[in-house]
Amino acid sequence: MAERMGFFTDTSVCIGCKACEVACKEWNQIPDDGFVFEATSYDNTGMLGANTWRHVAFIEQSRPVRAGDEEGVDRWLMSSDVCKHCTHAACLDVCPTGALFRTEFDTVVVQADICNGCGYCIPACPYGVIDRR
Repeated sequence: MAERMGFFTDTSVCIGCKACEVACKEWNQIPDDGFVFEATSYDNTGMLGANTWRHVAFIEQSRPVRAGDEEGVDRWLMSSDVCKHCTHAACLDVCPTGALFRTEFDTVVVQADICNGCGYCIPACPYGVIDRR
């Protein structure tokens, strides 16, 4: 097995620019899935999936009102989540068509043209990364 690499994100200094999402897509040659305005959040990338291996979620938190604070001052928590590219990926075991496979770089990817949409991989992923397209 090839040497495994990781990607560290210090969320204490994260400003939510999503440059790490773009870098992940560029590095792994994942196609752009376009801008989706969901009108519920500033978070426009939605969730992890076949074409989104890294997602920075914008979590809005209300602060308790204290003396001297303005009313309704909120804060943002940036939470970075990634496809884990598991060493023993259960999604690979359950895929009947072989659409999920491990590349020479040890990443788990989906071949959309082979996927039959059965959805067996969805409950097999313990992290909820895979979703139905």
